[in-house]
Amino acid sequence: MPRFPFRGLLMSDADAGMTNKELDSAFDADYEYFMRIQHHSEYNLRELDIVTHLGGLQPGEKVLDAPCGYGRISLGLARAGFEVVGIDRSEQFIRSARRDAAESGVSVDYRIGDLRTLDLAPQFDLAVMWFNSFGYTSDDESRRILANLRHALLPGGRLVVDTVNPAFEYSQAFAQNPRYRMMQGAGTDFLVDEMTVLADRVKGRRIIVRSGAVRELLWSLRLLSQGEFGDWFRSAGFGSVAFFGEDGPGPPKIGRRRMIVVGRL
Repeated sequence: MPRFPFRGLLMSDADAGMTNKELDSAFDADYEYFMRIQHHSEYNLRELDIVTHLGGLQPGEKVLDAPCGYGRISLGLARAGFEVVGIDRSEQFIRSARRDAAESGVSVDYRIGDLRTLDLAPQFDLAVMWFNSFGYTSDDESRRILANLRHALLPGGRLVVDTVNPAFEYSQAFAQNPRYRMMQGAGTDFLVDEMTVLADRVKGRRIIVRSGAVRELLWSLRLLSQGEFGDWFRSAGFGSVAFFGEDGPGPPKIGRRRMIVVGRL
């Protein structure tokens, strides 16, 4: 299990989760616009392969995509023949997801809902939290989300969480003192994230330029080591926890930003 000898040199702000207002500002129509540019069809197909493989999906199984965002993963799973329920607290995202499903001629049960208050009877073989969807809330709320998702799973069910690789964030912090930037865009539109890495959380300042309008917002994401993730998953009721790199097979790599956690009942 990786250890991070420099983590103790960073400031700590572990439990500073985002407010509902901050979440609404960060995950809105602008976010969807830039994510659709980044997540083209070939990219989505590669990610679906990873979800299917690491999730151990078998024909006829039922999947919960939560939060589902604008539905790129749930739509792909439905196209592959799986029964899918997608849940997100954003009405904007659910509208987009329902529209895309209708245009594609596939059936997905999209619902507006908050994972912190999710209360579903056990009915799913797999739950998916994809593309850094976990860790924006306080520790208590994040733990509750894991427990709620576990409760929705059938015996033998799996939870796949795609999250930030802390080894990558710490390497960026000490290479760049401890702040770095990521940018994406199209034409004159762009989104810039300036990130400050703390011991327990990444804090971001986002600048969005779209159609000539400029706005800024703040976001933050919890950093959990493999040991901490293992403790949280087991406390939520999972019997085993495994860690993979963003490409699927093999462990997380220090030079790659994403880490995939798979819990099994």
